[in-house]
Amino acid sequence: MAPGGLPASRRDAVGLLGILLTPGAPAEPAPREARRLGILNDASGTRRAAAPPSFPPRIPMSSYKVEQRRLTHRGREFHFVSYEGQPGNVARQVAATVPTWFLMNGGKRWPVVPHMLGQAPGDLDRLFADWLESHVFA
Repeated sequence: MAPGGLPASRRDAVGLLGILLTPGAPAEPAPREARRLGILNDASGTRRAAAPPSFPPRIPMSSYKVEQRRLTHRGREFHFVSYEGQPGNVARQVAATVPTWFLMNGGKRWPVVPHMLGQAPGDLDRLFADWLESHVFA
């Protein structure tokens, strides 16, 4: 329920009736009010309901599954997330990227190693630990 004790659609209809029944009021609601209420007049002056909004064409969805791993190394916990690769864009001179594991920290991410499906968790932990040794603890 909205303020005034009536649902919004009912309050709009009552407001429209009030406009139409008020002495000296215009016979039609103002164009902006008519558009808001979904009332349009076609070229012949006949009232009709507004067409529903059109939606953009569907964009195919990716089937990529984001993976996450947490690794405790040297007494600190590190959070790694895999992200899908992106196609390149020749017009913008942007190179294509491969699916990659990223280190997440403080709202930022750093690329670590390429993500390959089916990697064993132990292998990932070893790759992440090696990367941490050479980039974080070096």
